[in-house]
Order: sequence, then C-alpha cells, then structure tokens
Amino acid sequence: MNVFHLSGNTTRDLELQTSETDVLYTRITLAVDNRRSKNPDRKADFITFTVFGAEAERAVQYINKGRHIEVSGRGSTRTVVLEGGASIEVPSLIATNIEYGRKPRSGSGSEEECPPPQGWPLQPTRARGSHGKSRSPSFREPDAPTMRGAPL
Repeated sequence: MNVFHLSGNTTRDLELQTSETDVLYTRITLAVDNRRSKNPDRKADFITFTVFGAEAERAVQYINKGRHIEVSGRGSTRTVVLEGGASIEVPSLIATNIEYGRKPRSGSGSEEECPPPQGWPLQPTRARGSHGKSRSPSFREPDAPTMRGAPL
C-alpha cells in the first residue's frame, strides 16, 4: 500500500508555483515530532511534500509558518536531468488530503481557528444502501475537487 500520514507544523509560508505544464503546485515542509530519535538534540524530522491543483491554492491561502496540519498522500518518483544529460530518479511525496489545524499562537497567547476551506460548511447527505434504503447521514464537502477519482 502506497500511503503516508504526517502530522506536524509547517516551517515556512507557502508560495503558489506553476509547473512547465501549467499545473499549480506548492511544496510544504513539516516539522514532525521524532519521539524515537536516540539523539537528544534532534527533536523533529523535516519532511517535504508537494500539493497540486485546487488543494495547493487552498493551502497557500490558509497555511502559514507554524500552522499545525495533518497530511495524507502517496509516494512517487520523478526523473531529474542533471548537467551533462544524466538523469536520476528522485523519490517524492504527493499530498492528496490536508486537514487544517490551529494557527500558531499570536502575541495574545491564544490560538485561533483556521477559516474553513472553500465550499464549507459540510452538508449532510443521505447515503443509500444497495437496496435503496436510507442509511445514516454522512458528511462530505460539496463539489470536492478530485484527483484520479479520489477526493483530495
């Protein structure tokens, strides 16, 4: 199974970028608590991943340095061409879902909630079973963007 889940604080403000093929993206680096490190000076791992499309636009709008987020996604590889024409495969992490946590503490010492992503609040929908009977309501984001058929 090709899945990762991370929880941590962002290390810098985000910048929306455009690829050579006109795809919007941003890179996020998370400081993830490393409780198992044998080195007492190393308290966090710094892990970078990429977010694409509408989710990248929302991330740039709502995430700033120090924001706590939870991320899930998949691992991938990409080809990088070096000077001289040689190419290498580089592993990368692609985020497919971001949960927005609390903003970093302000000067007043209180934490502020993140404004909800576009399209919220979540609307209850009645799920139908295979026999057409109504099941308990589920909540989903209306018009949620998708990537290869799965919600971002």
